[in-house]
Amino acid sequence: MIERIKKRDGRIVNYEPEKIGAAIATAFQAVGQARMTRLPGWRKMVADGLDEQFSEPVHGIEDVQDIAVRALIDEGYSREAKA
Repeated sequence: MIERIKKRDGRIVNYEPEKIGAAIATAFQAVGQARMTRLPGWRKMVADGLDEQFSEPVHGIEDVQDIAVRALIDEGYSREAKA
């Protein structure tokens, strides 16, 4: 289970799933998608992907980003994933 995130500057912070949702919402807005559904589902998909791929409770921010991008692409949102 995700507990903490290692930021790019090396700091370790508590995992906040709402930040994943905010980042995904921003990506949708960047490509002109004002409305986005399934936000709790996206956060769960990313958390589940991290838990499946990694066993440690601390994940690098790049790992979170990679899983989120893959989840978007797998669901057919490649434009949003690139944003």
